[in-house]
Amino acid sequence: MEPPAPADRLTYTPNRRWPSNAKHGRTALVVLVGGPPQRFQQRMETAWGGWRENFLARLAHSTSVIMLLDADYTNSIADLAAALKLEPVDCAKHEGACAAAAALDAGYTLYTVPIAEARRPVVLLLGRAAFPAPWWLARNGTTEAQLIAADWHTPHCRASYLQTKFLNWHAHHMFRQLRVLDFFDFWMKLDDNVRWAGKFPGDITHHLISKHRIFFHAGLHRLADLDCIGLWRQGASKPVQLYLDSESNRCRRILWPAALQQPWFSDDSQVFAADFAGGWLGFWTAPEVLMYGLIWNNFPGGTWEYRWGDQHFWKSALGLFDDGSHIEDVSYVRSGIDPDAVAENEPPHNYLNILHTR
Repeated sequence: MEPPAPADRLTYTPNRRWPSNAKHGRTALVVLVGGPPQRFQQRMETAWGGWRENFLARLAHSTSVIMLLDADYTNSIADLAAALKLEPVDCAKHEGACAAAAALDAGYTLYTVPIAEARRPVVLLLGRAAFPAPWWLARNGTTEAQLIAADWHTPHCRASYLQTKFLNWHAHHMFRQLRVLDFFDFWMKLDDNVRWAGKFPGDITHHLISKHRIFFHAGLHRLADLDCIGLWRQGASKPVQLYLDSESNRCRRILWPAALQQPWFSDDSQVFAADFAGGWLGFWTAPEVLMYGLIWNNFPGGTWEYRWGDQHFWKSALGLFDDGSHIEDVSYVRSGIDPDAVAENEPPHNYLNILHTR
């Protein structure tokens, strides 16, 4: 098959301007707090110090933290703030900022994260969110509490209900649901089981802006159990084809994905690592990407049967609209080479051995 002409490849409509100066870019690190309260707090007891001094300290100029508690989370916001040693913002002095935060989404309380080596504290917005439940829950007359109590897992891959819900939210719903993201240029995700054992090398926001990157990841992985995630039955490329067919029919000509001939896109078994990633909101909230997200999210069997998650969505959405030239690999921060990493024809990385996932 001859490669399609550039005009026949999909493009997207950015919904914000690219930052004019690397020093002016703003990034939101979005952290979810769900499940049993003790689970998150136990992980944070060992991880938070490294997050604060080794990671956020290098990003204080550009990054704020948005920490969202599940609506069913039993601890109060004040209890979580105390556990993380957050300092409340004085709303008597910053009345406008506090009022603006309280009016966004379901409302945020402003805190700062005191960091010894940073010139300025990191602002943290702490609030609650109602993470969307699967469409079949109401139809079946079931509640989330009943599913959790029954120890529900996906039929394949055996992922818990809460894990599946949060992976799905990070994949697509986050970009539709959070109005607070309108005030940022980039987003980041960092799993609560990630620990930083050394200083992060510079400000990732400045790096993304200067190199014009719409996504970064900490490694390309090969999925070990393809049958588990349904790639022999429900191939993750099927939502891609459904979107292509829909757009081709609407435009009355055959359209092709931007990364058509790229191995990382065409091979369903390859995904980006999900523990540390992020990207430009001008891409991830573009109308074309959001529309594809609806198709992907509602594809029968994908999320709630085969546990498709954020890493599957990121790769397919990027491949539809970008040829890979605006994707940054930061796997050099990872603690050694992952046995499932895809390393063919890749130059060796100088691993910093600072990102640990447990």
